[in-house]
Amino acid sequence: MARVFFIIFIIILMASACTQVPAEMPDDFSLTMEWNTGALPPKYTYMYTITIGPGQTGEMAYRPGYDPGDDSHLWVAAFTPNQAQMEVLYEILQEQDVFRSNWKKGEILLGSHGTDLTLTAYGKAYAVPSVSELDRDERIRVETAMDAIRAVVPQALWDELETRQAAYEAEYED
Repeated sequence: MARVFFIIFIIILMASACTQVPAEMPDDFSLTMEWNTGALPPKYTYMYTITIGPGQTGEMAYRPGYDPGDDSHLWVAAFTPNQAQMEVLYEILQEQDVFRSNWKKGEILLGSHGTDLTLTAYGKAYAVPSVSELDRDERIRVETAMDAIRAVVPQALWDELETRQAAYEAEYED
């Protein structure tokens, strides 16, 4: 009898792990995406963080160099994605199946750029492993999702990030 209850429990647990996030974008939909250049000389290394939601809020933070505690060159800018952008983004993230916790790992890509993506929807947080750890198919899904996230950030902010990185490289003392 205990064995039957155990089997039923496992089936329920597996079924709940496979449930999809509803198609309608929830009020608590939000995400944080971190990206870094990976193993490059310090002069060329930088990272940025994009935070979107909940609601129509967005922020991009840029920091050059290897030290995440060094705020001397930190730049933070806010932006406001419109409702249509938020809905399209949510739809693309669903299509890429990133609202889940089971990921296929692959051979680690040493020296490649690093990523950290955390999404929230319907009260649940989903952590996506770095693309450098995922197998090829999973990596393609996550890269497509991250491209959609980047597309929500206004081009003027990307231009400013590039300008700041170029200035950092020009001022860098070897």
